[in-house]
Amino acid sequence: MIEDALEVATDPDYRFDLAMQLGKLEVAKGIATEVQSEPKWKQLGELAMSSGKLEMAEECLKHAMDLSGLLLLYSSLGDAEGLSKLATLAKEQGKNNVAFLCLFMLGKLEDCLQLLVESNRIPEAALMARSYLPSKSQR
Repeated sequence: MIEDALEVATDPDYRFDLAMQLGKLEVAKGIATEVQSEPKWKQLGELAMSSGKLEMAEECLKHAMDLSGLLLLYSSLGDAEGLSKLATLAKEQGKNNVAFLCLFMLGKLEDCLQLLVESNRIPEAALMARSYLPSKSQR
């Protein structure tokens, strides 16, 4: 009966919920595009990721501005270009933890240190410099 309900329903929120229950991701994507709701994009992105539709998941997570979801996706795929773009986006939005993790996974240790200093996280910056960049620390 859920499929029949999806065919006759007119309310976008109800149709989205029905499409998600049925796993009809393309239908749900069309509705999310219509409605432009961040929670719907996030929900669709999570379902797409768990269904193995990674391109759709990436698109949905970008629409939802779900930076931690994108971090999970890019790090799982080993997508260095995606991590680099995500680091820039996260830094612009003040999501320094996500930006730091992206930079660290990319091996950009000096950028990590600079980010910690810029965000006034001096104790962490000192520990980072001492552990990974001894030439940058003062004794």
